[in-house]
Amino acid sequence: MFPSHFKHAQIIPLLNDLNSYRPIYNLSLISKVLEKNVSCCLNVHLNCNHQSNVFQSAYKQFPATETALLKVHSDISLNMDTGKLTAVTLLDLSAAFDTIDYSILLDSLSDWNVISGTALTWILLFLIIGFQSIQI
Repeated sequence: MFPSHFKHAQIIPLLNDLNSYRPIYNLSLISKVLEKNVSCCLNVHLNCNHQSNVFQSAYKQFPATETALLKVHSDISLNMDTGKLTAVTLLDLSAAFDTIDYSILLDSLSDWNVISGTALTWILLFLIIGFQSIQI
């Protein structure tokens, strides 16, 4: 169980531009340490069971973003050398986790046999339990 008082997030609104604010979420130190520990354990589990995407560069220690750029450059160069047309679509998913439906995420983790049982329940409780307050 992840105690709910560790999931108290203070939200500090920072002026983003003249018309809007960007929220900054401050969690407790123990929450950040636990989150980092779970993230490391999950990455080890995914890598050991070959369930991690080899081309993913975000949220992983290796490969770096530069490696992803080199892969894209290499693919484009190879296609140009063989006379193939190449199109690149770039998406900014930096705020994707702010809008994720946790039930879909947990169903996917369970359906793909990535996580199950107590670990899946713990992640569910980690994601849904908590409260926020705004610092003015």
